[in-house]
Amino acid sequence: MVIFVAQRAQGVESLSWTSFVAGFTPLLIVTASFFNRKAYWKSEARDYYLMAAAIIGIILWAITGNPNLALLFSLLADMLAGIPTLIKSYRLPHSESWIAYAISTFGFGMCFLSVQTYNFENTAFVAYVFILNGTLAILASRSRKHRQAPG
Repeated sequence: MVIFVAQRAQGVESLSWTSFVAGFTPLLIVTASFFNRKAYWKSEARDYYLMAAAIIGIILWAITGNPNLALLFSLLADMLAGIPTLIKSYRLPHSESWIAYAISTFGFGMCFLSVQTYNFENTAFVAYVFILNGTLAILASRSRKHRQAPG
């Protein structure tokens, strides 16, 4: 959500809604988990470090007046948060849906093509998610033969 606000502060119009939806969906899931008695969710130390990175970006934005610092630190936090999924997709390719990531990659590719002004605030988030989801689609689509030990 920090990325959305930083983009809006710099006049990013249509593309900022992509960031909003990407941030709002996990927020809905976490909120729903509080109402589902069977849901399991526990904060880990990593979660607090990632939140701290986003807060540092917000503080730097407040000090410097540069919203791109908040955008950058939020992207870095998201990149770090994505590492476990990348590792899991590499080690257990069929544990993730390659089709979902491929469709998302296609969608963010279309968003990237719709950019009218290519600058950091307009392209960073879309390019990041395009690359991340494309990588996850490739890793998750590998056949089971690639992960079997010779035997």
